Amino acid sequence: MKVFDAEDYFTSFHLAFINNGIVVHIPKNSTASTLKIRRSGADSISHVIVIAEPHSTIDIVDLIISPSEGYQSHCTEIIAQEGSHIRYATLQNLPQTTSHFSARKALVSAQASVDWMECHIGSTFS
Repeated sequence: MKVFDAEDYFTSFHLAFINNGIVVHIPKNSTASTLKIRRSGADSISHVIVIAEPHSTIDIVDLIISPSEGYQSHCTEIIAQEGSHIRYATLQNLPQTTSHFSARKALVSAQASVDWMECHIGSTFS
């Protein structure tokens, strides 16, 4: 399954130059504890992939911070299989001199749900 395509210049750039990432897999019929992801550093192009198998549940908190200026690109793709439930919260606090691109997409199957919460505090543009 594929969620992201190179559909625009920002996404194409992101997909071509990813320099770090994480894959989260939640097994079938399981409930995972809250996962905290901390993305930091200058000029970060990171990618998160979440795969929730049928009837699984997880809460994810994604912190995006950087003490220095630069370019930040963060994409998250979620595959929520049948009956799974994902709550995903992002808190971005970057310096006002940082340029930030972010994209979130999900494939949600029958009787599954994905709840998003986004909080972008800093950066020149987001």
